[in-house]
Amino acid sequence: MIRQHKKMILLTSIATLLPILIGLLLWKQLPDSVATHWSTGNEPDGYSSKAFAVFGLPVIMLILHLVCVIATNIDPKANSINKKIFFIVLWICPVFSIIVCSTVYGYNLGYQFDIGFLCGLLIGVLYLILGNFLPTVKPNYTIGFRISWALNDADNWYHTHRFGGKCMDRRAPSDRHHAVPEYLGAYGARHPPVHFAGDLLLHVLPQGAVTVILFIVSDTNGSNTF
Repeated sequence: MIRQHKKMILLTSIATLLPILIGLLLWKQLPDSVATHWSTGNEPDGYSSKAFAVFGLPVIMLILHLVCVIATNIDPKANSINKKIFFIVLWICPVFSIIVCSTVYGYNLGYQFDIGFLCGLLIGVLYLILGNFLPTVKPNYTIGFRISWALNDADNWYHTHRFGGKCMDRRAPSDRHHAVPEYLGAYGARHPPVHFAGDLLLHVLPQGAVTVILFIVSDTNGSNTF
């Protein structure tokens, strides 16, 4: 798979490192201590050196990108991964690298961004795209809900991913319009137990619920339709 898409892999790798060039052009304007993490109140609470922000972040994203490429390549069922979903996988890290690093540069140059909204928008769009393409994914060990009862039954795999895709599509609007998470985050910053409960309610439980529902459905009838 790497040989078949080596030009695209090279292009996406270069795109992932593009923020380094942008950072070098802005080097003299960036402060020595760069904000790289923000609280739920949109206030910076984590700082890194300028060198790490310009070089470290893109390199980390490149490593993640290459891990995705290698994982899909060594998958015993790599031939089952269609070109469209592989194309999406190839562009996830480059897009995140460019947007995240550009946001970091812009904020530290004095531009005001709603970091929470941007993160929610980015994740929401990702969920929306993946949710629409998941039903087209065939059984493999890299992409999708890689659970035993789905991997062992092609029909179960299809319906599992059809249902899972719908769940991700439903989740996307809540990430893009995250009024409830933002409220819980702001309140939780002053009340840690509420912050923990909010994270559990909004992020952990929905994912666990999907897995449990899929297990119950498949255990009842492996060929159920939705």
